[in-house]
Amino acid sequence: MEHGGVLETSLMLALYPTLVDLSRAVDVEPAQFPPYDVYPAKPEWTPASGTLSSPKDASAEKGELLLEVCTKGIVAALRAEFGTPCPA
Repeated sequence: MEHGGVLETSLMLALYPTLVDLSRAVDVEPAQFPPYDVYPAKPEWTPASGTLSSPKDASAEKGELLLEVCTKGIVAALRAEFGTPCPA
């Protein structure tokens, strides 16, 4: 959903920091679009930069937090769906 924005860039800073050059980050205003999807997609909803938020405020700390929250959510969903305990 958020190509090249603060979330994706923060994840990359947490996982592969040597691949990120924040000096090249483009500071953009957050994209404006409704809280739903349509098909076919409306290209005019995506800014010319291709990013939906500015990566300027990205950080490895935000990426670590995002990884933790997403991992816990995925594990909980798998346990709820399949009922198989996972080693802690």
